[in-house]
Formats: sequence, structure tokens, C-alpha cells
Amino acid sequence: MKKISLLKSAFLLFAAGSLVVSCSKDDDNDSQQGITEEEAAEVAQRSVDPASGGVVAQLNTSVTIAASASFLGPANCGVQKTNNYSGSSTQGATISYAYSYGWNWTLTCAGTQPQRFDFAYSGSAGYDGPRIATSGSTAATANITGLESSASQYVVNTSYEHNGNTTSKIGNKNSFTSKVQISSANINIDKVTRKIQSGSAAVTITGSTTQGSSFNYNGTIVFNGNNTATVTLNSNQTYAVQW
Repeated sequence: MKKISLLKSAFLLFAAGSLVVSCSKDDDNDSQQGITEEEAAEVAQRSVDPASGGVVAQLNTSVTIAASASFLGPANCGVQKTNNYSGSSTQGATISYAYSYGWNWTLTCAGTQPQRFDFAYSGSAGYDGPRIATSGSTAATANITGLESSASQYVVNTSYEHNGNTTSKIGNKNSFTSKVQISSANINIDKVTRKIQSGSAAVTITGSTTQGSSFNYNGTIVFNGNNTATVTLNSNQTYAVQW
């Protein structure tokens, strides 16, 4: 009986020890997992939202330049222009942001009639909000057509990339490096209101956490009009953006 009792005690100790090791491994796995889709969606949303200096803010700026008579004059046809441009949030804003870009743009004409406006910009950009914060660099190119007076909308195609060091305040609260790439197809902007009416873009979010776990999310951004957009990622769950 003593031998059986000793064996039973040894087994219980082994089982308890195995449970501790198993829990420890589970904890390690939890700390090693990549960012959640919710965190990735937040990155995508902020990359769009003008309140965080996202791509919509840059589209607004480019359309304002393209609509200016001083830039559409015949003397500017085929001439590359350069400038520096910066922006930041208002004091006390829920999401604070700042960016500083070097811009260049070229107006293409048919004779003296403006046909297409091409621009590119790159520089530093970052934001800090209640759910996520990042700092890093942005580079983008775009073209605008619909410059003819008979056209009621501008049509914009753009390729945007932001590389940053990001800290999440939701989900796993990860710190990670991230690359956000947005490639749009025919974003339509009303000439009078200068608001986005429709269009879509492909979005990719890749990177790795400080623990060494990599991630890759892909999806779409659909501009719905009325200052709204919808982000859809891997799981097909939708995430709303409103500005």
C-alpha cells in the first residue's frame, strides 16, 4: 500500500508540474502572437482618416492645388513644380498628428487644355490617438484627371505607403513595426464640395512585433460618400471610418 501511495503522490506531483509548464508555455505563446485584426484595422482606419493626417487629408490638399487657377494656367503645362508642405492637428484634438512633406507636381496639357495633374510627396508623418500611435515616414504618388470644365468630378488614382513604429492601445497592446500600402482605383471627388463621392482601394498591412512575430493583413477600402469609408480585412468583418 505504501508503494501505491508513493506512486500516486509521484504521479500527482508530475501532473501538477506538467500543468505549470503547460500554462507557462501558453503564456509564452500569448506574448509571442502577432497583432489582432482589430489592431490592423485601426492602423488602416487611421491611414485613411484626415483627423490623423491620413490619405484623405493629402487627397484634399492635392485637389485644392489642382483646382487653383494659378496652377492650371497654360504657362504651367509640362513644368514640374516643387514645394514643402506641413500640417498638424489643432490643439486639444482627440487625435494629434503632424506631417512634413516635400511635394512635386506636373500639369499635363493637350495644347493649353489641362488634362492630368501628377504629384508625389514624401516625408515624416505620425499620429497619436486613443487607440493607436505611430511615427515614421510616408511616400505617395497620385494622378488627377477630370480637369476639363465640363467634368463634374475629379478622378484620382494614388499609391500610398507609410512605414512606422507603432504602439497599440487596444487588443494585445502590441508594439510593432508596420508598413501600410494603399493603392486606389478611381476615387471620384466632387468639384464643388471637394468631397470624395466613391471609389475603392486595396490595402496591405505587414510588419512584426517587438517579440518577433510577423503579420500580414490584406483587404479593401471602399469610399461610400458622405465622409465615410469601410475597411474590410482578412476575416471579412467591416470597420467604419468617418470624418
